[in-house]
Amino acid sequence: MALLPFRYPVSGPLDARDGVIVVLFMRASHISVAPVVGVLFNADLALVGEDALQFIASSGEWKPLTPRRRAHAYRRMSAAAVKGLPNEYLEMKGGCSGDDVGAYAFFYYGTDLTDEAADPRETSAVEMWFPTEVVERRGLDAFAQDVLNLASHLPFSSGYCSLAFNVEDDAWSDVERDVTAPLAMRHPGMDLHMTVLTTGFMGDGVRGAYWLTLVGPAALQTLQLDADGLCESLEDPGITVYELDHDVAIRAGDELRPGDVNYGDRLPLTRKVAAVLEPVIIVQERAAFGFDRDDPLTRFLEWQRRHLD
Repeated sequence: MALLPFRYPVSGPLDARDGVIVVLFMRASHISVAPVVGVLFNADLALVGEDALQFIASSGEWKPLTPRRRAHAYRRMSAAAVKGLPNEYLEMKGGCSGDDVGAYAFFYYGTDLTDEAADPRETSAVEMWFPTEVVERRGLDAFAQDVLNLASHLPFSSGYCSLAFNVEDDAWSDVERDVTAPLAMRHPGMDLHMTVLTTGFMGDGVRGAYWLTLVGPAALQTLQLDADGLCESLEDPGITVYELDHDVAIRAGDELRPGDVNYGDRLPLTRKVAAVLEPVIIVQERAAFGFDRDDPLTRFLEWQRRHLD
């Protein structure tokens, strides 16, 4: 049975929908990366259009992204704005009404990594959403290059691009019951994400294997592999390794699909990537999400290893 397109619920405001997500983690503090995140923000808007984002989170609610609010958001991603503000939490969405989960999104979570109380694994991160149908019309070859061009603006330590269950924050309890708990393990190509929590676990590792997985220099050093070494280790014509300036990106096949273990589709190319990256794949051993059953953390840990076990 085809999962896509996916919309939940079937009527009324959307709490969850399929999308394509790009996440970039950075082992750098807000004070140093905010200006380049602003450059990335402009690059994202150049790709999706100035009108793709229509709402911004403010005081716990979504408000229209007026020109004044857009300018203020951009100032929060600049060298001047970070003075005296060591952390940042900035969320924008569009392609929807204020009550719906977004089709497009740009989220930035800037962290003060110099804080002595901070977990040594903490990172900053950017998360971007794109409608699945728009990516398909664009073409996966072109879109993969779009992702690499966007990533080139940041000093990322790791990142990924994947199909995802995108969820409106206020609707997580219903979505866990009706969507992610019954479907996430069945469809291993669909990402579950709450990036603001995951930033506390990343360190120099990678979150897992995805359709497009970006691996930074520290993780490559741990693996003792470069782009050529990854090609040899993966040795599959369906997997492409892109050599970037200081990093690599691994593309698992020419299709972006959710997989379906009930029909034997376990995404074998993604599993090959996971097997090679396993030494640097992080484990989020608390702050579970996506599962509402008797032991949600156990289920979440199983989900994190969905391409390995």
